[in-house]
Amino acid sequence: MAAQPDDVEAESPTGRGSAWWPKDAGWWRRGDIGALVDEFKATGAAVIDWLACECTAQDGYTRGTVTASYRAIAQSLGSAAPEVTAIVNRAAELGLLDGLDAGPVSFTCTLAGWREERERYVERMRKARYREEQKAKAAQEAGA
Repeated sequence: MAAQPDDVEAESPTGRGSAWWPKDAGWWRRGDIGALVDEFKATGAAVIDWLACECTAQDGYTRGTVTASYRAIAQSLGSAAPEVTAIVNRAAELGLLDGLDAGPVSFTCTLAGWREERERYVERMRKARYREEQKAKAAQEAGA
């Protein structure tokens, strides 16, 4: 059996810039994101986007866990901490955030689906790398 390629922990699909990102072109149109936009306007979705960015800085793409303060998010987005608190709580109710451990000043949570989407990405990259290795091996054998 042929060797499987190494893990693609922080490899970009394009080979340039950052690695896997847990969003796709349809992210803004997803029902739960749309519900936050309906209720909190763009700030609703921006909070989730902020959490995804912060998650990559804290967690390095692996688990999707993030710890943040309501005030830090509010200051970053030009909002108010009570609004961010309401958005975080509503996002947890909608299923966008798992395991919300909320305090009066800060919270910890996991972005729902993060790990599963990352595992699908890693598997696609492993398969692609394996196919490329097999092509290169076949070309080398044909030329030998």
